[in-house]
Amino acid sequence: MPYHPPSAGFFGKIPSQADFVRDGLCEATVAALDLWCRESLLSVARTLGPDWRDAWMVAPVWHFMLPVGACGPQALLGVWMPSMDRVGRCYPFIACAHAPGPAALLDGAVWLDRVGEAAIRCVVEDAPTATLRRVLDEPATPRHVADTPGWWTDGGPRHSPARLALACLPPAAMAAGMVRDNESSCIPTDYVPTEVR
Repeated sequence: MPYHPPSAGFFGKIPSQADFVRDGLCEATVAALDLWCRESLLSVARTLGPDWRDAWMVAPVWHFMLPVGACGPQALLGVWMPSMDRVGRCYPFIACAHAPGPAALLDGAVWLDRVGEAAIRCVVEDAPTATLRRVLDEPATPRHVADTPGWWTDGGPRHSPARLALACLPPAAMAAGMVRDNESSCIPTDYVPTEVR
């Protein structure tokens, strides 16, 4: 049977709009994402220095699966990517599904790939968010995602493929390592979160 996505939405900035875009995510999730994104951007700018914007715009796309409580009251399966608004202010664009527990998300690998492609079109090609909204709501062939929470990327121009076994939003101090591979020392290999926010 097809995988039917649970509730889903998006949040962040895209080049076709002058400010934030948002749809389908609860206030608690958006508030947690916004605080984390702002802290991470400050950390990237401090760590990478004057050329941080160049590194930002070629940062890799990251996928994530998070448990209940890691970023608001529901489990999340989604995609994060670098972006900016119409006037050039850098900020991520995030699209994700949310559910009361992870079981409803586990067969969403194909769905996640399609959502990632649609979100990239919003950032790179100025595709309307209505197109992404349709993809978020479409059923997909079921395919299993990783069994454990975490963050993973297929890499990019300045980053190798990688996986972070984090059941939480990555600490801001790790942000530069997620943007540019030669800052991977920012990501300790033995990191274990002391609490899930």
